[in-house]
Amino acid sequence: MGDERRYLETAGLSVGLDWRTGLPVEYRRKGKMFGSQELGQKIVARYCRLAPREYFDVEAVPCDGHMGRVCGEFLFRLKYGEETAAEFTLRYRVDRNSLTITLEDVEEKEGFELISLTIPRLVQLGTKEDSNAWLVHAMASGSLVYLKDAIPGKMPEHDYFGHIMPMLPVVMLGDENTVCAMEVTAFQDGVLVEVEEADSGKRAFIGTVKQYRVDGSAWCNSNDDNLTKIYGNENTLNLPIEQKSSCRLDFLGDYDGNGRVDWLDGAKAVHARMPKLRTDFYDDKFMYVLPGDHPKLERPKNTFAQAYEYIRKLSLWTDECQQITFITGWQVEGMDTGYPDVTQINERMGGYEGYMELRRKAEDIGCFIGLHDNFDDAYPSSIAWDEDMIARLPDGTLWSSRNWTRDMSYVQGLAKYMKKYGKERIATACRRYKIREVAHLDVLSWFAIRNDWDKNHPASGIKNLYEGRYPILEEYAKHGADVMSESLRYPMVGRMNLNFVENEFFRPCPFGGKEIPLISLIYRNAAIYGGDELRGPGDWARRLMHNIHKIIWYPWTKPVEEEIPELKEVYYLLYLPWFLLHKLEVVDYREENGDIVMELEENSFIRSSGQTGEYRIAWRGREISKNESVFCPVDENKIAFYSKTDAKLRYCFPEGFDGEIKEVYEITEEGRKAYENFTIWENSVEVDVRGGYPVMVRIYSREQ
Repeated sequence: MGDERRYLETAGLSVGLDWRTGLPVEYRRKGKMFGSQELGQKIVARYCRLAPREYFDVEAVPCDGHMGRVCGEFLFRLKYGEETAAEFTLRYRVDRNSLTITLEDVEEKEGFELISLTIPRLVQLGTKEDSNAWLVHAMASGSLVYLKDAIPGKMPEHDYFGHIMPMLPVVMLGDENTVCAMEVTAFQDGVLVEVEEADSGKRAFIGTVKQYRVDGSAWCNSNDDNLTKIYGNENTLNLPIEQKSSCRLDFLGDYDGNGRVDWLDGAKAVHARMPKLRTDFYDDKFMYVLPGDHPKLERPKNTFAQAYEYIRKLSLWTDECQQITFITGWQVEGMDTGYPDVTQINERMGGYEGYMELRRKAEDIGCFIGLHDNFDDAYPSSIAWDEDMIARLPDGTLWSSRNWTRDMSYVQGLAKYMKKYGKERIATACRRYKIREVAHLDVLSWFAIRNDWDKNHPASGIKNLYEGRYPILEEYAKHGADVMSESLRYPMVGRMNLNFVENEFFRPCPFGGKEIPLISLIYRNAAIYGGDELRGPGDWARRLMHNIHKIIWYPWTKPVEEEIPELKEVYYLLYLPWFLLHKLEVVDYREENGDIVMELEENSFIRSSGQTGEYRIAWRGREISKNESVFCPVDENKIAFYSKTDAKLRYCFPEGFDGEIKEVYEITEEGRKAYENFTIWENSVEVDVRGGYPVMVRIYSREQ
């Protein structure tokens, strides 16, 4: 086949491909070598012989190829003895400083099915090339580790998704000259990361698993109480994945022009191609979830009438901030009962009339009551139960999950469900409950990828996504409602605007790396998401650095009287700064004199001490928060002052401010009260606040 190495080239990137293996062996950005690739590596292909059933992992080498200036293709032919089992093409294309790798033209011969290709060492970098070489990944919020300090090992598989990185499938390697950022853009493809100790120092490898079918012999986490892994058998389908396998590698220098090459360059490049949020509806609204009824409670924690009082009190404490409230357990007999039926309202909470009265009264004080529903779970006791809609596990059994509150739940296959029942269910719910703004659907994003091994209606996670989950969002949108769900998931970015929680956000790095706001930077203006519980005073700044939009979902056992003070605190210390900062682009992130500094556009920043937990936050050149207190604009005419403890707080007016203070009041349990403990300086106002009691300063320009 001629020389061993052929090149794809643009003005900014040269990629050397090994003609014998069909793999990259050399990367040069503007003439400079990046890393040192090992020769002689092989792609490992996995295929299945259907009768008798057996899976094979074989080294795949190309039998033919074609090279152009910017595109190269390698044809592979997998053999079972003298028979051909499958053929496929691996295509490489360079464009400016990026390389895209796709799986093309798969042809499976009768009796055989191609499962996957594993390429564990697509890019390599070690301390031999650069003693300050580093690795970044997004297994959680983001981690950075210098290879000289890295703990050898492999990226562990996700408990539910294996090698799929569900939040953000982006990994990077970098040295003083170049950043390589790999984004695995196919939703069921895997990400591989490894650090090893070698004679020449430590080396890191990034690679991918290119999935053509779901492996019928592999495990599936059933999500039962024990997180049992269910394996396939001789009858399990190797589900076809109806999305082209692809990944993209960008080779970058000083992308942001700040005079240094680091992970920020890779993150900003990936961020630049992220889809934008589809709405600004959430930009100024306080959100939380109220527990309603639960089948194991003697009485509801909150009836609809009690929920209104809760909402009214929060409206008072937030000085009439608009709210979005979801009430759990509103249906049938309480939380996680009755699904997939949505026609029956919980009578103990007040029934249909009580619910509609709550909506009317809540709207009068600026609160949107969102629908809280669940399309993934179904219960045999439901009047809408249909066993044909239940997904199947790899072993062919009905997919039972957990007894969340009283009855065993079963998992629905959403592609088949949407085809038969979904549209009417959405139309009925929106019409009956006057849902016009927002709906929260449990689980919908958490399992953005969920397979169904039903032989009558087989569906990979991709099929269930495109024919089930996405159509749910689209149908609600037709009725004017935006859908949010639980966890941040890559396939939902650009489709779903907001995710409630993310309990995987602050997991430790398996390679011993330190936390960085990778997701915060890449998903800025692309996704809104929640995060883990607070861990200390400094976590307010930490959350804002990670751009976390916390939505509190209280447990059933927590006394109501403890909840409102906590919600008030979250509103003032997190939401008010978040309202101002969350759309500002990240300029820089660095360590400086023991502090962590995130510099934002519009002369804004977040600065936190890694040792003491003390922090300062500024917006447009003026400090608005520090150390569990805020002195922060709410709008053009109102400034909020709040502290957990008694404090003297000062807000500086912008340069050229030509206004006057018209009203100052403290918010108490009884409502607004005129307040006199403040001082007006030449260009600022200073307020003595009592711990836990907000003070509002209303200002008006002289023109008003």
